[in-house]
Amino acid sequence: MTLRDTLWSQDRVVRGYIVTVCLLSLFMVYGFRAVELEVLRLAEIGLLINLVECALLVVGLIIWAYLVWKSVGMARRPAPSFALLVAVIAMPLASYFAPIPPTREEVRLWQRRDEYEAIALEVFTRAKYRDGTCVSSDAQERDLSERCLLVSSNSVFFAVYHGMVFLVYSVDGSPPTDMYCGGDGYVWKRIDQHWSICKANLG
Repeated sequence: MTLRDTLWSQDRVVRGYIVTVCLLSLFMVYGFRAVELEVLRLAEIGLLINLVECALLVVGLIIWAYLVWKSVGMARRPAPSFALLVAVIAMPLASYFAPIPPTREEVRLWQRRDEYEAIALEVFTRAKYRDGTCVSSDAQERDLSERCLLVSSNSVFFAVYHGMVFLVYSVDGSPPTDMYCGGDGYVWKRIDQHWSICKANLG
């Protein structure tokens, strides 16, 4: 085998490693982030899928650790190659910080924001009790929520789709901290000053 063939073979190995890093980052990091909320909508089945995803992440981390070890070895050679080392650092970071697709709730809010805000303010003003009371409105008839609206101390909760995810309007603009945004759940994403997406805990 000539020197040229040897170098070409090594380059092909490095390219193969880099492609592996890209695929791991795309599917294991970005893919997990992109579908996580949709999986959690499935409640108990979603937890099972999450366990499978976690197992796959462990396998991915083992492969990534191996590639880090290989990249450090390549960087310490007499004729060092830093391409793989850059890839194993940059690609996971890029996949982690890259913006994920908007949720279904965000898309619905963008389409009908004025209607949502008008109903949220009307229901909040009309509610006699603001302790998680379920207040009826025409939101269901207008296909804005699957059930009555929950009203807390400073927020109105829309169940836009079936499941345990809520589109939440904060009347005073402060972060929602009660009910399914705190205690019985958590804030999944803060869309803007008034709107958030909250995920209820199981059980």
